[in-house]
Amino acid sequence: MQETTDQVLDLSGPDPRARALRWYLGHLRTGWQDASEDDVRRAYRSDDPVPPAQRLRFAGGLAARVPALDLDGVAAIADHQAIARLHDAQGRGWRVRAIMHPPEPERLRWAFLTQEPPPGVVIRSATSADGPALAALERRVPVVDGAFRRTYDRGLDYFTAAAVADEHHVFVAEVDGVLSGMVSQVRHATRAAGRLLRVAYARHVRVDPKVQGRGVFSALNGASAESAIPDCDAPWSLTGMSNDAIDRRGMRNVARSPAVQLRIDVRSLSSSMPLPNPPSPAEAEAIADFLAQSTRELELSRPWSANEVCARVEGVGPRYGWDRLGFAGGALLGVERTPVTVKTEGPDGISIRREVLAFDVASVPGCESRIEDLVRAWCARLAEEGIDDLLVTVGSPLLRQLLEPLASHSIAFNLNHQFSVASDADERGYFIDGMLF
Repeated sequence: MQETTDQVLDLSGPDPRARALRWYLGHLRTGWQDASEDDVRRAYRSDDPVPPAQRLRFAGGLAARVPALDLDGVAAIADHQAIARLHDAQGRGWRVRAIMHPPEPERLRWAFLTQEPPPGVVIRSATSADGPALAALERRVPVVDGAFRRTYDRGLDYFTAAAVADEHHVFVAEVDGVLSGMVSQVRHATRAAGRLLRVAYARHVRVDPKVQGRGVFSALNGASAESAIPDCDAPWSLTGMSNDAIDRRGMRNVARSPAVQLRIDVRSLSSSMPLPNPPSPAEAEAIADFLAQSTRELELSRPWSANEVCARVEGVGPRYGWDRLGFAGGALLGVERTPVTVKTEGPDGISIRREVLAFDVASVPGCESRIEDLVRAWCARLAEEGIDDLLVTVGSPLLRQLLEPLASHSIAFNLNHQFSVASDADERGYFIDGMLF
């Protein structure tokens, strides 16, 4: 986002950044119909985690929704980055940013087209002082999922209620000086197709209905990408299968259904089964070993260490804690401490319920049934705490089969990504971090 230089580049010149932009703009004008997978393979880093066919599919889909563009100029903004600025017939500004791969400076790491913030719209990084305004924005902007509209009330401060242990960033849009949009991303390590990647997860996106249609979403999305891509291998996201807004924007470049979020009514499932005594920080290494063993067969699993476990449990303020971990008998279920109030409007009317997320759900092979025992024990505790629903997100076919009968409602998610996954990933399942929701 922060541009360090503004050196004019000759688009026809030999600079690798100029050549990359010339190549990208040329294919953009033809809708990528004249580009082959070999063309893409030669243009991008030799160890590109994104398959050429995937890049072509995404670029072609984007080009089909973009009007004709005229070039205004090209500028180098960093040692390995350059921007081509363009405009359309309506005078709206656009930009293509080319990011080269420093180990192979002649090759692209990434190139993408975004719309410039329109007049009156300012995109910036959020500060801690924005926490209350971001929480208020979420209360104004429901998530539309098919016939349902869900409005989330995270309390007084978004940052306190949505804290995660991984590196995370929030960008806001101010429209005529009023905070009217946000996008949040989390950067983390993951294993995909047998390699360790650093990826950027698109988390919470909200745009006030009063300013929708003014290019705010495109500007936010572009700012988020421009911030993440120089530091990450690829983006990914989870979106509800019934999320019409995502379909209208053509953002589903890969549509899978590996994950489901199960909504469990705690009062209907609570039992007299007690929770095991919570572990202590001294057991962090044992928990890290357990998580590595129990999730290693899942695509998108992540590396674990004792320090990472401690940061996860202790580093998110009031959201978590050692006393929120149920860990025994080869199974673990860790549950969020701070509830979120969710107003749901649907065919059956309006309901307002307090819910918490299951942050960690795992079991070693052969101990899957212990997860159900922990769910029932947690439901009894949560009912005493005045909670209505426990949300458990699973991407494992085995755990889904076990836990789905316990749920009163489920939401299936598409996994939208631009990196390779193993050919048998759908059969093995995916590691989906509940803390990301």
